[in-house]
Amino acid sequence: MKANRKKQERGYTLLEYCAGAAIIVTVLYTALNGLGDQLSQFLGNIGTWAVSHAPENKIN
Repeated sequence: MKANRKKQERGYTLLEYCAGAAIIVTVLYTALNGLGDQLSQFLGNIGTWAVSHAPENKIN
């Protein structure tokens, strides 16, 4: 009889990739949800600053 040889597994399965992606999405969602108002205000301030410092395009 032949000895049963267990196949050596290499790489990640789709389930492992999905689990990793779910963890990353959860961490990002929690971080952005907690910082949402502050982040929104910060980006709004950057936008206001950029508009106020942008050169005007006048066509004469």
